[in-house]
Amino acid sequence: MSRTVYGVLLCCVLMQANAFAGENPDYSHFLRQGRAEYRMGHFAAATSLLLNALHTLTPADHRERALVLLELGHAYASADELIKAEQAYTESFGIYKQLSHNIQTTIALRALGAIYSAQGRHDDAVRVLQKALKLSRTERATRLEAQVLDIIGVAYYRQGKTSKASDFFNQALKLVSESGVQFDLSDLSELLNNLGNAYNGQQKYQEAEPLLTGCSPV
Repeated sequence: MSRTVYGVLLCCVLMQANAFAGENPDYSHFLRQGRAEYRMGHFAAATSLLLNALHTLTPADHRERALVLLELGHAYASADELIKAEQAYTESFGIYKQLSHNIQTTIALRALGAIYSAQGRHDDAVRVLQKALKLSRTERATRLEAQVLDIIGVAYYRQGKTSKASDFFNQALKLVSESGVQFDLSDLSELLNNLGNAYNGQQKYQEAEPLLTGCSPV
């Protein structure tokens, strides 16, 4: 549960960004380099490059601005600059909501909820994540729905509500199992680890042990 919970952007969003990048070479360069630095764990360099990408945009480049802000939020969050991450996610969410891009709006809400949870703002986290959950179900975005369920579970776990947390982790696992949707192995491992820790907190050691075996501790 110590792993940062910030998902990657959907393929369709990246395709839109790549199409625009061909028309703006400076944006393309900074965005590409920023992503590369992020993947290598160089978060300070990533944020600097993503800010440069942001500065190449015009006020009319709404989708691109929202995308870069979302990725900038990921970089700030990974560097534990939570206030800056919150600001980036909030601005990205506002743009996507205005554009009525429901999937991207859900992704931004998911990230914002994770930040609130990390800040200990539990009520805000659950409120925002419940909105993300509703949108993911409306859009039938099953993988995204499972990820949101997992993060809601984390939010409750951090409040010490381990029984409620395990309910959400189990909902996520059931959704993954029954839908047949592909779930990233690292995400699935994290989800199993989260459920194991929730069971451990309820002193359900027999249920917790097989889930935690081979998983990293909280």
